[in-house]
Amino acid sequence: MYYTIWHPFAKKTLQKLKKFNKMKNENKNENVILYCRVSYNNPSDLFIDKDEQMNRLLRFCNLYGYNVVKVFTDYNTQTNKNKQQLQNMMDYAKNNVETVSAVLCESFDRISRNFEEMMEIMIDYCNIGMEVISMKQITNNKNNSNEQ
Repeated sequence: MYYTIWHPFAKKTLQKLKKFNKMKNENKNENVILYCRVSYNNPSDLFIDKDEQMNRLLRFCNLYGYNVVKVFTDYNTQTNKNKQQLQNMMDYAKNNVETVSAVLCESFDRISRNFEEMMEIMIDYCNIGMEVISMKQITNNKNNSNEQ
């Protein structure tokens, strides 16, 4: 069976491509900060997970046209849950609000596994005019429609 451009599946694919191109053009030249949090029990896991996370984030930025200006990474174990780089990232964001538009992470649980804490962090960034973007969870803070 041959599909023409008017086949429902082809039409949906074209719609998705148009949305993707629109998003790519909207984000072109937007400066973002990347945040990685690496949880590990074995020190050999540390660099593998960090590199994998970083590569996925950089591919995402390349795909959607974001410019990475700075990267912050926290390393956590079961006994050390200190997120000093998360605080450093907020300080950097406050000092660079004119040039940086968003914080990008792989998923919201990389910032915090606690929902209330994550919402507080998102509100803090929103209050200084930045959004927090998750590569895995879709959010749309730029307009009031339900379009994703």
